Amino acid sequence: MNIISSQPNQKQLKFIEKFLLPQTKRFVLGTNQYASSVHEAMRKKGLEIEAFVDDFSTSSSFEGVRIIKTYELKTAQIIIAATNRTQTAIQKIKALRRDIEYMDYFSFQKYSPLELIEIEFVDKTLAQTPKTLFHFREDFKNNRFEYEKIFDRFEDAQSKQDFEKIINFRLNQDISFLSEFRNDPQNQYFESFLPPPQIFFDIGGYQGESSLEFTKRYADYEDIYIFEPNTNN
Repeated sequence: MNIISSQPNQKQLKFIEKFLLPQTKRFVLGTNQYASSVHEAMRKKGLEIEAFVDDFSTSSSFEGVRIIKTYELKTAQIIIAATNRTQTAIQKIKALRRDIEYMDYFSFQKYSPLELIEIEFVDKTLAQTPKTLFHFREDFKNNRFEYEKIFDRFEDAQSKQDFEKIINFRLNQDISFLSEFRNDPQNQYFESFLPPPQIFFDIGGYQGESSLEFTKRYADYEDIYIFEPNTNN
């Protein structure tokens, strides 16, 4: 498994320097705990956020600062607050204005001099699950051999590459490692590099949508096993 150590590039360093200048009109995309962390850190430095950008919020303000929509953005400095759709947010910004400078929260939190909260993992249900990227880095350092064992168990090259990119992203907080990933729930269990399956285990089946899709794609299947542990579903 190839582990890479990312370093900040000149564009990132210049962005951070400009973002922290008193005269800069700076905006933060998102209204979550990461956006709040940026606001608090800037406030301690006596610097203000011009506005938060959120196309889905029904509120007019966040942390006492106004909320605007992306179409209201003019020339601005933007930080992409980390969400599960960071890549989508960046694409939206690029399509809006080519002259807008931006930086994702992952890199900003790592390279800026501000004291910002670490990125949390979505799944907090298991006590032993690393809860932030910092905890993951510690876990990887202490248990690298276990991660190598998982890597070696993958049989196809695509899975090995994807696993390696995810590890490098978590170690470096560099979303460029995820540039080839996509949110494609319709096809997530039916990737082209997988051989046609005969048996399908639908674990967390909800109403069986994935199993129904499986029957459409593989009409000569043998068995489907559906498990749904949540009684509400």
